[in-house]
Amino acid sequence: METRVAYAAVGAFVLIFTGLFIALALWLGSSFSQTQYTQYQILTRDSVAGLSVGSPVKFLGVQVGSVKSIDLANAEQVRIILDIDTSTPVKTDTVATLASQGVTGLSLIELAGGTAGSPLLTADPKSGELATIKTQPSLLRRLDVAVSRSLDTVDQVAGQVKNILNDQNQAELAKILSNLALVSETMAQERSQITQVLENSVRATASADKALARAPEIMNELNKTLIDVRRMTASFEQTSSRFGKLSDTLQSATAHTQEEIQLMRRSIQPQINVLLNQSATTTRAIETLAVEIKRDPSSLIRGAPVQQPGPGER
Repeated sequence: METRVAYAAVGAFVLIFTGLFIALALWLGSSFSQTQYTQYQILTRDSVAGLSVGSPVKFLGVQVGSVKSIDLANAEQVRIILDIDTSTPVKTDTVATLASQGVTGLSLIELAGGTAGSPLLTADPKSGELATIKTQPSLLRRLDVAVSRSLDTVDQVAGQVKNILNDQNQAELAKILSNLALVSETMAQERSQITQVLENSVRATASADKALARAPEIMNELNKTLIDVRRMTASFEQTSSRFGKLSDTLQSATAHTQEEIQLMRRSIQPQINVLLNQSATTTRAIETLAVEIKRDPSSLIRGAPVQQPGPGER
């Protein structure tokens, strides 16, 4: 009887111990971490292939949470709900990007950005929706867009080249090539003359170099010539000034001389008039004497005949 009781106690102890062990394992697995999380959502147009529930969320390479759920928000966007450590500084300008984990093909959410002066991102209490983190296209999407644009550009360039190289332009290009070939042949035939022209050019270049070498000397000579010209100009200006002064002196002397001449003319004019009158009288007397001599030359010896008084005269 006592043996049965002992086995029952042992069995009960084992069951209780097993239950406690299982409870401890569950507690350690689920409730050991005291980290608190805040839920955020992101809306993306990128493909979420490789991303699954539980995928890590990293902030600048440091894991700060995980993906809680993935579903379609509408026909164009995917909603991804994230559990992120509350202490993570998720700001209004923080950006989420879908990134790839090496070559495994698995994806994760990479957070970046957020300046020190930006406020923390919080949910709108009125709408009751989760705070939405901004997204930017993933690297693969950006590469896909860039490659697509490059292909479009290549197609456009190919179309433009095709339009340029039409039949007419090809014929014109053939003419140009033919003319170039003719020019090349002509240049080959005139090689000696071209060589001579080049030699003349070399000689001209050498002459130009010599002239340039003498340029400082020539400039010095020109400077000396300019200095001499300036000196001559200064001397000419001095001479002109002296001539101006002499001209003023001559003008003054001429005016004084004219005044003296006028004064002499006023004082001598009466005497000249008397002298002229006397000369006229003398001239008339000489003319009368000449007439008498011509009429009677003996009158020079005898003198003038005495005239007899007329009737009634004495």
